[in-house]
Amino acid sequence: MIKKIINISLKYFIILLLLSAVEVNYSYSQDSTGTTRTEKDTSKVKLFEMQRSPLLAVGLSLLLPGSGQVYVGSYWKAPLFLGGACALGYSIYYFNGKFQNTQNQYDIVKSENNPEKNNFKLDSLRRYKEYFRDNRDMSAFYLLGVYILAAVDAYVGAHLYDFTVSDEFTFIITPSFKYSPGINLMISWK
Repeated sequence: MIKKIINISLKYFIILLLLSAVEVNYSYSQDSTGTTRTEKDTSKVKLFEMQRSPLLAVGLSLLLPGSGQVYVGSYWKAPLFLGGACALGYSIYYFNGKFQNTQNQYDIVKSENNPEKNNFKLDSLRRYKEYFRDNRDMSAFYLLGVYILAAVDAYVGAHLYDFTVSDEFTFIITPSFKYSPGINLMISWK
């Protein structure tokens, strides 16, 4: 049973190996004298010009997260980046206020002259202070991540702004035995 499976697998592998040679056809035009001409007329070639500047998109996104997305037309992403930046900005403000209050309380308790009674309070206030400082710093780190992610998304969006997706896309794979065994691959879109 296993030998039969291995033999069938080996046969399919050999068939795929033979069909993996891709045949490439080159088309050349001929002029009236019958000679092959391969030069292209570049006087009629229209150069591609981007409609959205990637650097401007990045700059806008770094000024205000989400504005680069509005510039490139990704309107649904703009509130996500702006909302994330606002929420993290408020988180930084909130945890910094709590950190400052706890730091002031810690300084007051530390300045009192009763060390036996204040050791528990000092330890508790120190832990709260570290907790609020760590959360403030992590919120700032996440805010930096939102800015970077918004800038990268705006940059990619500006580059893909002119890219059109059409429903008329054809992808055809056919076997070829014209010159040697191979596969013809034809891709076309309008």
